Amino acid sequence: MPAVNNRTLVEDMIEAEIGKQSFGETYGFTLWTSAQGTPAGNVVIWSIAFTLKNALVGKPPYGWISVIPGDLPTVEQVAAEVSAATQGMLAVRQQSLSKKNGSTPTPGGKLIVPGRG
Repeated sequence: MPAVNNRTLVEDMIEAEIGKQSFGETYGFTLWTSAQGTPAGNVVIWSIAFTLKNALVGKPPYGWISVIPGDLPTVEQVAAEVSAATQGMLAVRQQSLSKKNGSTPTPGGKLIVPGRG
């Protein structure tokens, strides 16, 4: 029986979901795993760092970190994290543009310092 690379499976899920939710925006992502010790034993942690180009010239990209615990994320878990990341970064970008234009930023979204996640 051939081996399956779980990282590739999860990367494919992320790419497919970004394709469904991107609406013309280009998002980057980096995926890595780590282990976290618990009283019941080690748990695999899947971490995804998403990026979105900053609308302000010369500024670093917006970042968003998602964490999914478990041996292998489901399509539903990945979809939820991609949705939170894409919507969150777009909201923060809109807020930064509103501030730049002197408008009052709209509430909501997860505040992320550009380039720092």
